[in-house]
Amino acid sequence: MVKLVYVFRRLPGLTLEECQRYWREKHSRLVRRHAKALSILHYVQVHTMDDPLNEMLRASRGEIEPYDGLELLWWKDLKSAEMALTKPAGRQAMEELIEDEHHFVDHQRSSLWLADEHIFIEGSPAGIAATEESPAVKISFVFHPLPNLSLEECQSYWRDVHGQRVLRQASEFPLRRYVQAHTLEHPLNNILRASRGAMEPYDGVAEMWGVLEELASAAATPEGQRAAEEFLADERRFIDPTRSSIWLAKEHIFI
Repeated sequence: MVKLVYVFRRLPGLTLEECQRYWREKHSRLVRRHAKALSILHYVQVHTMDDPLNEMLRASRGEIEPYDGLELLWWKDLKSAEMALTKPAGRQAMEELIEDEHHFVDHQRSSLWLADEHIFIEGSPAGIAATEESPAVKISFVFHPLPNLSLEECQSYWRDVHGQRVLRQASEFPLRRYVQAHTLEHPLNNILRASRGAMEPYDGVAEMWGVLEELASAAATPEGQRAAEEFLADERRFIDPTRSSIWLAKEHIFI
């Protein structure tokens, strides 16, 4: 599947709670109203948690501050996304969404792009979601590669080397689900960015689901500590931490 990844920061003057409330209660209605025009299959809001663990995660990697939200829209494939976003009805729907975003999104400090999914750990047959009622949390990790790596080189290493490392060590570090969303090189990315005056796209998004108690218990063991250290050391082979961000979140599933 192909999805639109939209990572954003709130407008100055808004609290995190105010931003997320507007996004959840008002903006979501507009997206659902335009779901048919946009031909979207799924729509999920990923709300950043106000949790001190975010600062611990950031400091351990030397990364920039967490974003306030991550919005995800899915299509069957790239052709479906392209048709939906370029046809008249889709363009009009996006214009209305952009207008509403001015109530809570700081476009100049936000970014959006198209990506394809690589699922490494599927989760249970019914899947797993980090909803408000669930004990699970979602860890979102947006990143740029090291300056000496091309997009292709970065994504190849991430998929073929780092992803396999995560799979091998899944028992020591109990992730319930693990997905890599690889940014696509497509003209639509520039169109989407220009329509909002947004920043350049990130090169990838790692999405990980787990239960904090289980992750904390694993991290307290020698095996878990070793796995965490190896993950971090391997990330440094292809990720530029000074231009990347990681945070904990909860999901609100609308479609």
